[in-house]
Amino acid sequence: MQPEYHNVLLVTKDNKISSKITDILVRPIFNVSLTSNFNEARRIIMEQQYSIIIVDFNDNFDLDFSFDATDSSAVVILIVPANHFDHISFEAEKYGILTVVKPFDTFYFYNIIKIALAVHNKIKALSSQTIKLQEKMEEI
Repeated sequence: MQPEYHNVLLVTKDNKISSKITDILVRPIFNVSLTSNFNEARRIIMEQQYSIIIVDFNDNFDLDFSFDATDSSAVVILIVPANHFDHISFEAEKYGILTVVKPFDTFYFYNIIKIALAVHNKIKALSSQTIKLQEKMEEI
């Protein structure tokens, strides 16, 4: 059986965060794409499917992008500064976005990644069931 790998999009302008996350998400299990531009990130999401989209929050534009990214099948993780965490996590949870406070511990962040993968697998299974039900309804 061939091991499963996961496409991850990381959107950040912070080199320290990108370095830390790419050290955690190693190949061949994770294929990490990196961008610091939200317009480019929107284009990339339309061209390729991702299991996880990680967004490093800096301003409300980042929050808008995160909300838009939930339209894809990817699980969105928003990394938020501690001083904004409570307010932003409350808003983000309405969209099903996982929030992580920064700075973050490597072990903690890896566990969030594992949770995101479990959620992504559940989304895929439910999507597959929905397609099967739609096909049966069309047959009927």
